[in-house]
Amino acid sequence: MTAMNRLGDVTDVLGQQSGATGIAARVELLRAVDMIRSHCARATLYCAAGMLFDDPEDHKKCIEGIQRAMPGAHSGVRLLAGTQPERGIDPEALSWLRHTVSDLPESVDAMRRFVAEVTDVARQFEQGTCDAGHLRELTRFAATEFNAHFAKLVNRLSAELHGDRVARRATATQTGADARTALHEISEISQNVGLIAINASIEAAHVGEQGRGFAIIATEIRELSEKIEQANARVQTQVDALIRQVIDD
Repeated sequence: MTAMNRLGDVTDVLGQQSGATGIAARVELLRAVDMIRSHCARATLYCAAGMLFDDPEDHKKCIEGIQRAMPGAHSGVRLLAGTQPERGIDPEALSWLRHTVSDLPESVDAMRRFVAEVTDVARQFEQGTCDAGHLRELTRFAATEFNAHFAKLVNRLSAELHGDRVARRATATQTGADARTALHEISEISQNVGLIAINASIEAAHVGEQGRGFAIIATEIRELSEKIEQANARVQTQVDALIRQVIDD
């Protein structure tokens, strides 16, 4: 199981911790985990953008985008490492969390391999040696990882409703602000990916039949971008509703 998949269970582990003394520590851990997940989701979008390109220079730019996203994830790892068990977190749960993110460097390499694989599949598709189904399957991979991130973000906010009333008002408000920042950043990335897809479609139309394969890829990426924007809107509504529920309680 990859680090991204294991991180999907973090909120469940932290949800098992109870008591007001652990609220602040749990929120700190949750924030660290979300830093990791949000930056990994950003890197995943660069993987999706890599589907549009075959030129080595463009491929390099996608890899650089992935690399730029990872310092934020590593900051989350450092934040996890600095959390002490005596601050209210079960030592076993903390150990499990640290193990969960221990293979992030391997995840970066996996993302690089993913971009390379998509580029190769796109080339095969152009040559008629690969079907569109495989190409679409790789595109859906990015959407699946991205949607999982949003689901856990909402679960994280929901979990705060079960904590200490005074503490949860302050922490949920801060969590909501962090969530909105992440949503805005991801929305900007999604819009950029959509613009890239539109430009790729235009270029594909200019070259006629030879650009048919890239036109299909661009359409898939544009649809992915639109779905991400829709998910953004849904999650923003859920985040706002949860924050109002905490403040009004």
